[in-house]
Amino acid sequence: MKVVIESPFKISDVVDEMIHEKLNSLEEYKMGITQVDLYFKLDDGESDKTVFANLEVRKPGPTIFASSDDMDYVKAFNEAFSKAKRQLLKKKEQLKSHP
Repeated sequence: MKVVIESPFKISDVVDEMIHEKLNSLEEYKMGITQVDLYFKLDDGESDKTVFANLEVRKPGPTIFASSDDMDYVKAFNEAFSKAKRQLLKKKEQLKSHP
């Protein structure tokens, strides 16, 4: 599985490793994931420094999208990751219930 991370700011090596570990853990669901794209974007507003985390999980069938925003990019990523994981679990349950 290929992991692509794009960010307008520097991500520390420790956080980068944590992100890769979490994203690679999605392979345990055996959904044929080929690539995960993570895009960080800074808010265009002048008052706050909100960071948006957009996650795309590419697999056979529909691509899974999840996004979240927070002042801390790690929290934004964790929330987007949780949303994507929930969607994968839901999809896996749907596949199990239809023989």
